[in-house]
Amino acid sequence: RFVWSRSNLSACDQPDSRCQNVVSVEENGKTVKYYLAKNDVSNAYHKSSGICTGTVKTKVTGEVKEEDGKKVITADKIEKVAD
Repeated sequence: RFVWSRSNLSACDQPDSRCQNVVSVEENGKTVKYYLAKNDVSNAYHKSSGICTGTVKTKVTGEVKEEDGKKVITADKIEKVAD
């Protein structure tokens, strides 16, 4: 699941420093959050996915690093997954 995380959930026309895209994945019975690093791929998907209005099933391919106790993924590719 690709979700949008922001302290103030208001309309968002494009990604900025207050928007944070998160991929939420079930792993071993736990929900694990992968925060998307801002790059051209994640910014383009943010604008086209409709994520600001809900949750979108998504597949993300990229490199995962641990930063400040969070899993951060730098996306090479992001695509919607059929229900």
